Amino acid sequence: MNLYENIKKKCKEKGVSIAKLERAAKLSVGSISHWRVSDPKVGNVKAVADYLQCNIDELL
Repeated sequence: MNLYENIKKKCKEKGVSIAKLERAAKLSVGSISHWRVSDPKVGNVKAVADYLQCNIDELL
């Protein structure tokens, strides 16, 4: 699985939409979806991991 798929899976487990996650992590709309084809900044991945209450390794 790639980063996007792992985030999507974690969101489903937590009952959170990708859009809500993006708003909470102060990311632009569609940015997580864009991670399917590009590499995000580490700080953005950390913000997502913090919101989902997991570590970065779980997402990677």
